[in-house]
Amino acid sequence: MNNQQTADNPAEPMSFHTPQEFLDAITASYPCPVLSGYERAYWLYQCREAVRWIAGFINEEYRKEVSAVLERADTSDLYEIIPLERQESRINIFLMRQKYPEEFAELVSIKAPDAAKILGKKMLYTLAKEKIGPDAIQQYEYVTVGDVERTMLSADASVLIETRRKVTDWVVQEKE
Repeated sequence: MNNQQTADNPAEPMSFHTPQEFLDAITASYPCPVLSGYERAYWLYQCREAVRWIAGFINEEYRKEVSAVLERADTSDLYEIIPLERQESRINIFLMRQKYPEEFAELVSIKAPDAAKILGKKMLYTLAKEKIGPDAIQQYEYVTVGDVERTMLSADASVLIETRRKVTDWVVQEKE
């Protein structure tokens, strides 16, 4: 079975059933130049960047198309859209507060990011410091670069801010 659309027969649909078949079609047109070394690393880098772009583009287009089909309530004799779901369990807070007030009072809390929004970072720090003590809190202390830059003179801030380089990835490119 020929899975590739050809210049001779543009109406013939492309049909890739596995990622390997898709990869085989691409590498048939753009083969890796060597088995190892800089050339292969460069080829793999170029492929990786192309795939990242293609994946983003396809994902956005796919979401738009599925949304449009669902919005129009289209039907098809050949295809169907099946939503993928995962089970999510939650507590009915309103009901628990009414029916089980003692248990609710014992178990209720708020998420840490919500506490930070409500109370602020400084208040959370103060409460934590009171709870565990001034020596123990030191292992958790931090100050953001943004806070220092906003509140201190730039000469003083520049003494405190340490900048380092961290390798997060590699780019393989041809030398000019």
